[in-house]
Amino acid sequence: MKKIVQTAFILIFSQALFAADYFSGEAGLLANFINTENYGFEPALKFNGFLSGQLAFSNSFSVRGEFSIQTDDLFDEGLMKEVSSTFRFNEISATYNKSFANVNHSFSIFKGCFESLGSEKFISRHLGVQKYSSFLTQNYLGLNGANVYDLYGTGLSYTLTSKRLPVCTGFVISRNYENVENCAQLNTDIRFGFTSKALTVDALAGLGAPLYTKDDNDNDVVLLIETLYFHTGVDILLGNEYSILSMLLQGGFEYLPVKKTSRSAESYLHKDEIYLLLEGRLSGGPSKFYISFFHIPDSKLDKMTFIDDNIGVNTRIFADKLYTKNHEYNIGLNFMAGLMGITFANLDEIDVNENFDLKLIPFTEISLNGGLLTCALQVGITRYANNDDEALKLHIGYKKEL
Repeated sequence: MKKIVQTAFILIFSQALFAADYFSGEAGLLANFINTENYGFEPALKFNGFLSGQLAFSNSFSVRGEFSIQTDDLFDEGLMKEVSSTFRFNEISATYNKSFANVNHSFSIFKGCFESLGSEKFISRHLGVQKYSSFLTQNYLGLNGANVYDLYGTGLSYTLTSKRLPVCTGFVISRNYENVENCAQLNTDIRFGFTSKALTVDALAGLGAPLYTKDDNDNDVVLLIETLYFHTGVDILLGNEYSILSMLLQGGFEYLPVKKTSRSAESYLHKDEIYLLLEGRLSGGPSKFYISFFHIPDSKLDKMTFIDDNIGVNTRIFADKLYTKNHEYNIGLNFMAGLMGITFANLDEIDVNENFDLKLIPFTEISLNGGLLTCALQVGITRYANNDDEALKLHIGYKKEL
């Protein structure tokens, strides 16, 4: 069955390459310059990048694909020599749209990541919502980035979007191979999206059932479902980019056992696996002030560009929509305080002398050739004082709609 599905995807995309009438997509590349030796100069250079594209060969049918890449240090063996890297197909999907009864019906078959919560893909595709995510969580891995909840696997999606109201509802059934018990899992999810001038909501909730092939006595079985996991998440923007005061809330978790068995995890939520970002935004003309609180699980930290600690607070002060010649840009400063090795699960173990982490991140974002160039310098004040490695990082990234 697995080979049949893979073959079907290949055939669909092969036909689309020759029959497509319209192509659109997005590309991004980030260079990370890291000084690996404190009180010295020993630079490392690593790249993150992604490319996504949509091929439409009618008003009703389209296919999408995306891949990402992460490299090891290019300076390690020499800039012009081969270097190890991680290549991943993030998404391969095909979508058919049909409108009737004042509702647009969208049917998709996918493999990989698909409209993960926090990626803004669901509400941007179905409701036309513009990007509003936090500067702190931006990445250059596409759908392979750190999302509130990853919709990942092989599955089907059905979405209904009202033509009269800014509302959409989706149903997803998928099978993946990455769960806490290291076995295949069947997921069923419901999505909800809404947008207005004062409120934007993207919400998801569902159940996951591990598909056991052995019983408690280690005997082979065709299929056994005896554990259920609940997962949920929300992505909410109160206000909009023109509001004087607005707030972004992203939160969720992936595994809460609701039916305990001898093989399931404890029947409670692991606090260290909660994803939470709360960001208040104050705008006064071109001057803006954001303050954020975050709690990021370990499994998502390595996909973050600016966040290194599980828990912390960040203030961002910047001037927006400035102009020089033909370019629009903004410039500002992040002041971040975090707690190294501390999560919601061990807050009582805080030792300020050992866990406190302070950094400054000056940055600028420049509109360039239809894309956005981002330059940011991470200065780890506490790490430098403690003679820790990687106290200084320079990030130069570029994203563009194709």
